[in-house]
Amino acid sequence: MLFWLIPLILLIASLIVAGVVVFRKIPQLRVMNIADLPEEKVKQVKDFILQQRFERTLKQHFGFFAILANKAWKEFNRQGRRLVQKVYAVEQRYRKMQKINVSTVTPDSEIVRKLMDEAEKLVDEDEYFEAEKKYIEILSQHPKHVKAYEALGNLYVLDRKYNQARETFSFALKLKTDDASVHAALGELETKDGNPEAALNEFSKAIEIRPNSPRYLDFFIEAAIVAGNFAEAQRGLNKLKEVNPENQKLADFEERITGLAK
Repeated sequence: MLFWLIPLILLIASLIVAGVVVFRKIPQLRVMNIADLPEEKVKQVKDFILQQRFERTLKQHFGFFAILANKAWKEFNRQGRRLVQKVYAVEQRYRKMQKINVSTVTPDSEIVRKLMDEAEKLVDEDEYFEAEKKYIEILSQHPKHVKAYEALGNLYVLDRKYNQARETFSFALKLKTDDASVHAALGELETKDGNPEAALNEFSKAIEIRPNSPRYLDFFIEAAIVAGNFAEAQRGLNKLKEVNPENQKLADFEERITGLAK
């Protein structure tokens, strides 16, 4: 069952031995005459020579496994460079946005609404990375834009980045503690993340702020049932009957809540 470990062990051992061999050969490279080369090319040439020597040593002494490892390392470096380039591009874009005169762009301005619309469209297209950049552009101009934080948190939920989503929602609530929508969004996150008690707590805060919202009452009752909290489920059901007596889920809720009492 563990035969696959043998090539891996051989590969690691080969790399260690190869490293020792190359390290011993490095003094030979240092005495090479590169004095007549332009100064700016010296390091590049040294690196190239070392790389070529390393590859020849691998081929000579360790065959297939060493060559495979070297190719894998090159691919890793290539992918790493791509990621760094993406991060750098995002950083440069954010710095550019920070140079905008914030006083000329209000949270309700056409520019901000356009960015929000563009971000929502990107989310609908599952372009989460690009959508995230749009939201951060908005927040770079308006660090207290609660709806942008909420939208960004919802994006992280869709992308299953629950910790980032939780932090984003929590920060939005520090800016505006009585935002029922953000409390409800955090409750939905906790539901998805398997934390029914935490979800119930957030939905409870949402209905305290907006007690006549059928949607938030629906969330609250569902969370109470999942958490096994009969009293809170019954309280939510009574309120839902009051504010929306035609709600089609009343009968189902009542049956499930009755089951909690048994």
